[in-house]
Amino acid sequence: MIRAAVLGSPISHSLSPVIHNRAYKELGIDGRFEAIEVKKGELAEFFTRAKNDGNWRGFSLTMPLKEEVIGLADSVDPAARQIGSANYALFASDSSQKFSVSSTDTYGFSWVVKKAEAIGKNISTDSKVSVIGAGATARAAIYALDGLVAEIEVISRSAHRENAIQHCVTKSSLSIRPWAELATAFSCDLIINTTPKETTDELVAAMKSAPARAGVLIDAIYAPAPRATLAQWRTFDLPGIDGVDLLIAQALPQISGMTGKDFDLNQMYDILRREVDLHLAK
Repeated sequence: MIRAAVLGSPISHSLSPVIHNRAYKELGIDGRFEAIEVKKGELAEFFTRAKNDGNWRGFSLTMPLKEEVIGLADSVDPAARQIGSANYALFASDSSQKFSVSSTDTYGFSWVVKKAEAIGKNISTDSKVSVIGAGATARAAIYALDGLVAEIEVISRSAHRENAIQHCVTKSSLSIRPWAELATAFSCDLIINTTPKETTDELVAAMKSAPARAGVLIDAIYAPAPRATLAQWRTFDLPGIDGVDLLIAQALPQISGMTGKDFDLNQMYDILRREVDLHLAK
């Protein structure tokens, strides 16, 4: 039996158990995926207990643990090392109980950028792209965009994160703007918002005051759903992609890794999207 979980704090809102457990059912896997509250500073102790237990296959990691886990892992994927963030931990299948970490957030952002193209916005080196936020999720987005576009603009609330952001790019040029210039982000071809729900009112106000509005908005935060930022964006008759799409996309490689099963990614995405929509409609 596969035993896995998503770790973070707060965690009660997480849709990851809905996604993973439905995937296990579809794949005919005997497994259980849980949500476990683990606060900042508690992860090392949790992993010690998990290793001693010996029954865990892997974990999804959300805030505030994506950075903390890097220093605890036996091995770190190069992408996760570069962005200083990992959202996926997988235990070795042997008796060593060593675990590796990686970032499937980067895969998730690559997926939703392709979806943005599918709904009418071609993303190329001529595109203007803005990432709102500078945390772990933002850095995964920046990494996924690196080389795909010529320039990435970041609207940051945290000046102390600038060095970490700079490490995420090796091909594209990067500009970092202060939070006071938030409204300028909404004139880009692609806007990726990674900031928490506490910024919702500011984001909506900035949208309304933007000198120009264009492009596709990807809102990485899925709770509460639907988020007011995305709802406001759609009132301008502009396309948006919600955080559920990103959450499912980043889960796909985790599901494959934890179960050892190959499957049609697009087909599984469709199944999981329907499952989440049904869950949210309850």
